[in-house]
Amino acid sequence: MMDGDPIAAFDVHAGLMAHIQIADAPGRHQPGTGQAPVMQFLQHLDERGYSGYVGLEYYPQGTTEEALAWLPREARGPR
Repeated sequence: MMDGDPIAAFDVHAGLMAHIQIADAPGRHQPGTGQAPVMQFLQHLDERGYSGYVGLEYYPQGTTEEALAWLPREARGPR
């Protein structure tokens, strides 16, 4: 959000990326709490075949379960 359209930025720099960190904006909370197109961005990564890591770098609102409710349990990785 600091530098404009994250989808366009990904398309320009995709070959250089192996790790992406996400948070919603404003507030840097979990996806769905702000105005950033986080879900659209993640879908775009899938469509473009991105195989790198996506880190969650946000200040959670609520309990851990509430803060992860946007992400299906099976997509959360190993326990």
